Amino acid sequence: MKKFLLIILGIIAGIINGMFSTGAGMILVPSYIYLLKKDEYTSRCTSIFVILIFCVINIIIYSKSIMFRFLYLPIILSSIIGTVIGMKLVYKINKDILSVIFAIFTIIMGIGMIYKWVFYMELYQV
Repeated sequence: MKKFLLIILGIIAGIINGMFSTGAGMILVPSYIYLLKKDEYTSRCTSIFVILIFCVINIIIYSKSIMFRFLYLPIILSSIIGTVIGMKLVYKINKDILSVIFAIFTIIMGIGMIYKWVFYMELYQV
């Protein structure tokens, strides 16, 4: 049953990543914590590894299309610096506080996406 659950989670995360090129971590981390009863740090580390694989696949697919722009190289490189800083901070912040920060960030991003969708609907009278 556990292997089946892992396969289903992988498929769902892959579909989300394929459709949105992001968001798989929002499925994987809570799933590891609440369904598989793993601790938060293990859940994040495992999720990051899976996302790394998704990123490599996305790079291969998008680099063959016009959507990929090397123009964004400065943000790509500076994101590496941000990632190192974030990884050092994650072990210094209480896991309960980290969970609240993650939840708040998720809510803010969701509200932003809904606002953008509503604005688009009004702007183009869809």
